[in-house]
Amino acid sequence: MYSFSQAFLLSPSWFISSFPKEIRNNRSFPRLKKGTSLSHETKKGYTSFCYLISGKGEFNDTKLEQAHVILFTEAGSIAVKAIEDINYIFVTGRQLKEPITWGGPIVMNTQQELETAFRELDEGTFIKKK
Repeated sequence: MYSFSQAFLLSPSWFISSFPKEIRNNRSFPRLKKGTSLSHETKKGYTSFCYLISGKGEFNDTKLEQAHVILFTEAGSIAVKAIEDINYIFVTGRQLKEPITWGGPIVMNTQQELETAFRELDEGTFIKKK
């Protein structure tokens, strides 16, 4: 279980819009009332995650609280149960099969790329204008 930055709570639409088109098309924003359940089917070769925006829930018997994420790398069914009313993001996409380096809200392929990204963020040049 990993914890994302609170910034994602402030702007989930920007967070999702930064994903590649294939992933943007394979996501949902379910809301469940306390005591209800839902199941998500995932494909072989895909990675999925659930990010809990609000409330408390169980994701395949793992309890999550607001602003936490759980990653699933195996195909199958993801069972979600609302311990409280919940709102979460479910995203699935083909596995990249390449190295990943994660630093807070930024994900790159190498530590050097991550350091460059944070330097560009500090300098105001991280987001390139088209």
